[in-house]
Amino acid sequence: MAKRNAMRVIPLGGVTEVGKNATVIEAGKDLLLVDAGVKFPEEEMYGIDLIIPDFGWVLERADRLRAVILTHGHEDHIGALPYFLKQLGRTVPVYGAPLTLGLAAVKLREHGVSQFADLRPIPPGGSFR
Repeated sequence: MAKRNAMRVIPLGGVTEVGKNATVIEAGKDLLLVDAGVKFPEEEMYGIDLIIPDFGWVLERADRLRAVILTHGHEDHIGALPYFLKQLGRTVPVYGAPLTLGLAAVKLREHGVSQFADLRPIPPGGSFR
């Protein structure tokens, strides 16, 4: 358990690769998931359509998750959001720029998980608490 004033950054993917961007920020008892992206398979990975981060660490602490923040609308940053929300199984605020959330909303509808995302746009230059 983190100390009250401590902050930890826990990469779930995307650090040593292009794709699968997902990072957890832990501050006290609160968790934020920054991005939930996919990675596209290499050509020798027959039968694999997408590679998603292992969300197990954050799912084990799901009661502490306060929100998902999407930095931008590329697949390697939003593509795994429907899979994460399905695994989470509850509604969570999802913050991002209006265009990013518009792209995410299409994916969520396609996967039938729109009910798990409370989309909250942040205007350019805006902030949230």
